[in-house]
Amino acid sequence: MTPFDPKKPTCFVIHGWNNDRTSTLNHLVKDAILESKDVNVFIVDWSKYADKNYLSAHNAVPGVAKIVAKFVQLLEKSKHLTTDRTFLVGHSLGAHVSGLVGAALNSQLDYIIGLDPAWPLFSSSDTESRLDYTDAKYVQVIHTCAGRLGFPISIGHSDYYPNGGAVQEGCGVQDVTGSCSHGRSYEYLAESIRGYKYAATRCSNYEAYKRGECKNQRASWMGGYNIDKKAVGDYFLDTNGSPPYAKS
Repeated sequence: MTPFDPKKPTCFVIHGWNNDRTSTLNHLVKDAILESKDVNVFIVDWSKYADKNYLSAHNAVPGVAKIVAKFVQLLEKSKHLTTDRTFLVGHSLGAHVSGLVGAALNSQLDYIIGLDPAWPLFSSSDTESRLDYTDAKYVQVIHTCAGRLGFPISIGHSDYYPNGGAVQEGCGVQDVTGSCSHGRSYEYLAESIRGYKYAATRCSNYEAYKRGECKNQRASWMGGYNIDKKAVGDYFLDTNGSPPYAKS
């Protein structure tokens, strides 16, 4: 552990259900960031609630977000953290925690990356209980298990749908629960931060993208450390079925 430096950007990584500080998400994303940039990184361990049944973990999201938001405010007052140089990365339920943290901080965070935000028990119409594009200055969402474990509709400034966003290459028919596809979101992000390029194209849907109907539309890099904040709308791309997943 090194001392907090307010001159550096600050990142919070927030895990999802049945995870803790030792989970793969945290190691992959933290290591990728620290190998690439000089950044303050905080791992939010809310396993006390996340390790319970899904309903209990879901119900704990607002309370966890409130605690994290208060911690950010404490860093603002005592350590001179600036929210416009602070970003959050959240996976599954952690994506919604991130959204509620951003809302509690008056949407002043630099950006939030939502990694396959959880779908069960969340409503598309109830934006106050989940991540949405108003929660930070910019919100990017990566969908990898949409309609099963992940949110089925676009909820960010930009929404990326690798392989259509529902089933990921290499996960196969044995991925009955969707956990393989669900976890690919943070694997893709970690790769992208390390410099692997995920070239995506804006399009109305995956079928149109596969037919080549959107070749003249705006292109964008999915993920990365310096995310594409000019991207707006839905973006589609294909990946490899094994590492490196990025095709570009």
